[in-house]
Amino acid sequence: MTEEPLGECADLRERIQAGEDLSGHPHLAACPPCQELAQGLGARLGVPAPAASDLDAGFLALAAELEQERGPAARLRSLSTRTRRVLLLLSALAVGGGMWFTGPAVNDPGPLAVVASLGLIALIACWQAMRPLHQPPLSRKAWLCLAALLVLMPLGIAFMPPSAPLPAEPHQQVPLKCFAFGLLFASPVLVLALFLERAPGSVAVGSGLLLAAVAAGGVGTICLEGRCPAQGVGHRLGEHATIGVCLAAVLWVLSRARGR
Repeated sequence: MTEEPLGECADLRERIQAGEDLSGHPHLAACPPCQELAQGLGARLGVPAPAASDLDAGFLALAAELEQERGPAARLRSLSTRTRRVLLLLSALAVGGGMWFTGPAVNDPGPLAVVASLGLIALIACWQAMRPLHQPPLSRKAWLCLAALLVLMPLGIAFMPPSAPLPAEPHQQVPLKCFAFGLLFASPVLVLALFLERAPGSVAVGSGLLLAAVAAGGVGTICLEGRCPAQGVGHRLGEHATIGVCLAAVLWVLSRARGR
């Protein structure tokens, strides 16, 4: 039963004595006599001593990575691509549609068509943001087209004259109140996208998360357009149309700060 290891030791010792560099050979980590021989001859011949493979450190690193794949966030990431996409779409529909169709502007056909178009583009962007990892990323032209539409359409809505002014409310006079509410309306969609993203370390310009951020901003704009009584172009430009851009900018700055 000891012939095989003895034969292996003899073969390795011949190779070591012949001056062969066996750095990293797995047998050296399990056989102290061979390791000592390699270190001794290597020192005399000027060959660097082979470092024993640190399997324990490798297993510890693997265990730490596996531990990160536990909990609710890991379960969300492990869902199928179709399920993740449907969840993100449902969140956008629930927030945007719920706030619009329960607001006083639901019967106003003028902005409804434009807002519905913005909502459709936001849904398409949410769908594309959850692309599976085995597929190539969205092309740069397609990404820029979706992002440009999600940025420009809220700007266009801000210049549309309202056909039926909404009743004034006290919060109308508070600066940035609408912007804060828009961020609040957009946050469920963006937070869910962050949890559903399978490659959280890939946050970068042009990634699906940035597209989801701009789409979430579009959802926030829809919510505000259905409820905000302020009709000034400056107010709608500054507090309604900039939500998606600000969310994407914050994600981009955070990704740069973390060195990704």
